[in-house]
Amino acid sequence: MENESLAELKISLVQTIFSLENADEILKIQNFINSLLFPINTENIDHEVELSFSEWNEQFDTNQNLDEFIEDYGMTLGEYRLLVYNSEQEEGISKDEFIEKINRWK
Repeated sequence: MENESLAELKISLVQTIFSLENADEILKIQNFINSLLFPINTENIDHEVELSFSEWNEQFDTNQNLDEFIEDYGMTLGEYRLLVYNSEQEEGISKDEFIEKINRWK
């Protein structure tokens, strides 16, 4: 009986999700389900590793010209990489802060 009620619950959930017409709501549900299925384990991440910009930049193709201007970004490749590097060096933000910033972009 327990398996049947679980199966019924799953069917009910799928039917409810299927009836939704708002893509944002569906994406929120999908993100929530993904967070349950694939939780991020941050316990083993070493936040103390510090690389200089030149060390960090070595992960990319060294044949690229860092002075090349990228019109889409309005800056050179080197400036763009430095922007990304500096962002990665900053202290992280909470999930709520991240969601708030993403929602401001919409």
